[in-house]
Amino acid sequence: MEGQKNQDYYQLIYELLASPKERAEEILSARPELIDAELVKLMRVSAAILEGRGEREPANWFKNLSTPSPSLKQNC
Repeated sequence: MEGQKNQDYYQLIYELLASPKERAEEILSARPELIDAELVKLMRVSAAILEGRGEREPANWFKNLSTPSPSLKQNC
């Protein structure tokens, strides 16, 4: 079960990166069960990887997106 949830996190992260930024809220709201501290952690790791590859714009966007909002804090 835990392995499946990890796959779901990575699928969500991929979908966020592959989609227009404007769809982020829609994408996240479709998977409320995945919005938790683990997702935030994985998004920050993903941002660091992107930054290491020189992909600053998506890295910065992901860092900002992974900053807990009030609604995210409720789930963390």
